[in-house]
Amino acid sequence: MTTTLIDNLQTSLAVVKTLPHEVAANLSWITIGVICLLGWKLTKDDTFFSRIVRILATLLLISQAWKAMHTGNERQFNEDHFGIINQDVFTLQGLKAVACILPLAFIWVSAFSAFLGNILVGMLDPSDTRPLNLNETNAKLDRLARLANKGHKSSAISLARQMKRSGNYSAVAMDTMIARLRS
Repeated sequence: MTTTLIDNLQTSLAVVKTLPHEVAANLSWITIGVICLLGWKLTKDDTFFSRIVRILATLLLISQAWKAMHTGNERQFNEDHFGIINQDVFTLQGLKAVACILPLAFIWVSAFSAFLGNILVGMLDPSDTRPLNLNETNAKLDRLARLANKGHKSSAISLARQMKRSGNYSAVAMDTMIARLRS
């Protein structure tokens, strides 16, 4: 089992080693670029300056982490021996990478919370896409006021209930108007 795992790992690493260094470097920058573009879209509620600072800080930290992960961990592969040449350097470079990646949590926490908050608000309170006719709304409110002032309480109460059911008017305001007309 262990030898099979090591053989599979050696085969995978052999395939990666066949890629030219420039191709692997370009693939990493493409990935970082996509992350930054998604980050730019994610922070659309922020100011332009704060978006630029956040993206540049992210680029700097990710590139430093990438550099730390890919230096000092040269491995030795042959048929007799499989392992890391210098364990201390490998551990130190891993700690440097973690130290570069951890600040990203503090940089992006506000952006992620705003993004997830917008998603939650969108699910709980979807935007109302019904057409709004302010002239009709104002005309109904004026009609309700005229009926109430002239003493036509039953007509005013039925109109207030109809307006409440439509959803275009404040339910609390219509309930208050109905209670006032009943007294």
